[in-house]
Amino acid sequence: MTVDLLLLTDYRGALRQRQQIYESLDVDRLCRHLAQHGIQARTTRFEDLANGAQQPRDQVIHYTSSQDEGYRGFVDDVLFFLHLHNRLVPRYELFRAHENKGFQELLKRELGMEGLPARYLGNEKGLDGLAGELKYPLVFKPASGFMSTGVSLVHDEGELRRTLRRVFRPAGLLKYRAKQWLKRHVLKGRYRPEMYEDCPHSGRYVLQEFVPGAGNDWKVLVFADHYFVLKRQVRPGDFRASGSGRFDFATPPDAVLDFARRVFEKLDVPMLGMDIIAHQDRCHLVEFQAMHFGTITLDRSPHRFEPSEQGWRRIERQSVLEEEYARALAWYLQGR
Repeated sequence: MTVDLLLLTDYRGALRQRQQIYESLDVDRLCRHLAQHGIQARTTRFEDLANGAQQPRDQVIHYTSSQDEGYRGFVDDVLFFLHLHNRLVPRYELFRAHENKGFQELLKRELGMEGLPARYLGNEKGLDGLAGELKYPLVFKPASGFMSTGVSLVHDEGELRRTLRRVFRPAGLLKYRAKQWLKRHVLKGRYRPEMYEDCPHSGRYVLQEFVPGAGNDWKVLVFADHYFVLKRQVRPGDFRASGSGRFDFATPPDAVLDFARRVFEKLDVPMLGMDIIAHQDRCHLVEFQAMHFGTITLDRSPHRFEPSEQGWRRIERQSVLEEEYARALAWYLQGR
């Protein structure tokens, strides 16, 4: 079965990422591996499609994202119109979930996925009325960001509100407060409560249940039916494993691999990166990315895991990213 595939690259012809956010896959090498699987790939840039160089219709299109929020907004605009007339792989909603922890929570709920209980809110006022419902400590996470950027543990409502005001402190807050005071107490005829009593500390964030005693998490990358696993230890004196730099390629419990497989099947994608916590005989999905995730778990692992009728098999083999990437796309596009 031959498939025609359009690969979208960014402004410098990159299909990101590898271990670092600025690193691209070797696009020429990827296309050669895709051809070996019967997939004829051609490339074009987001910029070319945005400015009318091509208007694809009924195409299969693969793409990745960007860690730059401004450029990711541009990519979002292009992908929205492409998904109306083409088949995006992965689906458009998986792009929306990239580095968007809030949208991930919505998608988890929609698909009935097994994640940690969480609240998704848009400003400090969103906390009003939740005082009796929140159980501290909680993990506070800005909706965007990677490698635990901005993530902190809050122990009560006061600490949570102080964290929100620090993270989402708007530019010109002192000027805003001065104008508010002046209009309220001096220029009273010009005071509008609906304007100046609104919430200046606005920003999307997630409040996630804290799992005490979890000394590590598992980073799992799935490419088709190949599973690559990294055990990440938490930072000394901290609760975060992401970005700690303390990891090894230990064999995970079967429960972690079984859980990762269920999540992968529910999301229906060719490849996936997941952060999983296993604690007290239960697994919890913390976050996931269907594109543009770091690949150190694959690049450095001396082995991989594969499901079989007899259980999980450990295959001792160093893998090559472009080979695994092409194989996963072919597996997905050609009907698994």
